[in-house]
Amino acid sequence: MEELEKKETELLDNRSKNLKLYLMENVIPILSQGILEVCQKCPDDPVDYLSEFLFEKSMQVPFKDPSKYNQ
Repeated sequence: MEELEKKETELLDNRSKNLKLYLMENVIPILSQGILEVCQKCPDDPVDYLSEFLFEKSMQVPFKDPSKYNQ
């Protein structure tokens, strides 16, 4: 049973590497910046503030081709 669990974990890790790389390069930096700004400004509606922040950033950040993460 342990061997099967180990193989499943390895398979999942291998399949998720590309997603993790994409998130670390494209999503986490901007999301972290937005969360920090929410903490600094303490708006009345932090969720709305963060969503507006992310929407504005999405218009400013160049689109990165996700196909490079599918290799």
